[in-house]
Amino acid sequence: MRMKNEKVLIVLILILSFTLNTLGINWGVPSAERNRLYFTGEKEMRESMAEVTRDKVERSRTQYREEMSGSRFNPVRTYHPDESQFLASLSNMNIKKLDLNPHYFYYGTLYFWFFGIALALAYALGFVKLTTDLAFFYSHPEELARFYIAGRAVSAVFAALTVLMVYLVAKKRYGVFKGLMAALAAALVPLSVINAHYVAVDVTEVFFIIFSFYFSLKLLDSDENRLYVLAGALAGLAGSAKYPGLLVIAAVPVAVFLKSRRGLRDLLACWFRKKVLLSYLCGAAAFLITFPFIVTSHGEVMGFVRNVTGAWHPVSGTIFYSKALYNGLGLPLLLLSLAGLFLALRGKEKGDLLILFWVIFSFMLFASTGLIYDRYILAIVPFMAVLAVKGLEAFKNASLRNAALIFTLMLTFLYSFAYDRVFMSRNTRTAAGEWIAANIPAGSSIGLRRDPWQYEIPPLNRKKYVLCITGKQAAEMAGAVDAQRPGYFILGEAEFPPGGFQACTDLLSGKGYGLLREFGNPPRVFGIPFNHKDPSDNYRYMYPKIRVFKRASGQAR
Repeated sequence: MRMKNEKVLIVLILILSFTLNTLGINWGVPSAERNRLYFTGEKEMRESMAEVTRDKVERSRTQYREEMSGSRFNPVRTYHPDESQFLASLSNMNIKKLDLNPHYFYYGTLYFWFFGIALALAYALGFVKLTTDLAFFYSHPEELARFYIAGRAVSAVFAALTVLMVYLVAKKRYGVFKGLMAALAAALVPLSVINAHYVAVDVTEVFFIIFSFYFSLKLLDSDENRLYVLAGALAGLAGSAKYPGLLVIAAVPVAVFLKSRRGLRDLLACWFRKKVLLSYLCGAAAFLITFPFIVTSHGEVMGFVRNVTGAWHPVSGTIFYSKALYNGLGLPLLLLSLAGLFLALRGKEKGDLLILFWVIFSFMLFASTGLIYDRYILAIVPFMAVLAVKGLEAFKNASLRNAALIFTLMLTFLYSFAYDRVFMSRNTRTAAGEWIAANIPAGSSIGLRRDPWQYEIPPLNRKKYVLCITGKQAAEMAGAVDAQRPGYFILGEAEFPPGGFQACTDLLSGKGYGLLREFGNPPRVFGIPFNHKDPSDNYRYMYPKIRVFKRASGQAR
């Protein structure tokens, strides 16, 4: 294949990746359509905002916790549970005073810088309007929607750049054709496409992980100082995006060991060689430069970090992340990746072993932490795409090999496009909110498990309905339902861990409630739904089931 064709093809693959990453990028953002479900008119909205001051918002989690309940801010949030926090964190910074502390440290701050740069560019282009007047965004929700779209665009760009790095890694290992096929597979991976639609740190972290790994891979053929510097510095940036990303620096000493493979003693010594220590130093420098708050606000940072540690659950974690790979890659691509993993183990080539090290090490790490989120497994997804082209070697017959490749790529594309169609469709929360507004009479009492959160349930007008908060626990909820006897009850699948949605449905049935309407919009291939039975949180952001119940006549207040 000529170099000219190679460049054209990788550009086309990157365009495809960016397209898949941005179809439906405006899903679930604030809108006038949603506002009409929260408020009956401008007057009602202004009344709701009258007591909301910047001082109260800043202290809404302490002094004004009750008055500034979370539901007040539903109209300016998206249907993703965390995206609004990134905007709030950016607003905590005071650029004029060079105070860039976001006061939010569940992650490092690198993504915040990219988000801020994206907003600055959007402002320069007239795409967004900058103001500290929160009421302005309530009145003009489409303006705030553009902030979220800018943040999602950052993820979409880094997801496409990750595809480019997959191409470079696979090309170095297996040549141009397999490099292109690995890039195409990475562009089509459903889990990557989905997470590229979120204001979140994960996709940015993954880009810097594979970028760092690329230079570790090059260490197998060279001992240049610059490779150690680049691998280390990029690992530091990966950690600054999301803390676990820093661990990719372990690929440096492992690469050094694989070059010699002199035994266990040499494996231990490789971690402390001078050039490896240089890599660590560059990693620490890059991490500290882009995340200085680990030093300047150490106590605040550690307070967040302690809240995200999990218990040791390797068995349940392994089951969860195995399922996450199945849903995130699709069965054909997963099987081809596992075939590549097996062939890499059997062949024991240095480059393949380095890839296997990162895949197995990362999988075991996340499976053991007790933190079960599909997006965590993104750290190995690009490498699974690389292993997939290795897996093609299992087919000795060229026709079978080509058929397997085409079948895998086509089905993976259909999976991702099915998710994109969900992003482009009306969200189930909005559809349910419109139905409720049209079919449940004003003044009716509606039961909820807790203060309404835009992520969990449809938009509701608090002045149109009487909201009865029952409590989340089954016993507490059962007692409150008996005492308050709301005429209707709303459940959202996003409120529950797997299995809990149906259990709560059964509880309501036992209290005399019948299912009035269910809303859902799962992804489909040729009309056949998939990943819709108790999906994990990564997918509930997009298409949670919403159930509306009505109490039997004569039993409601």
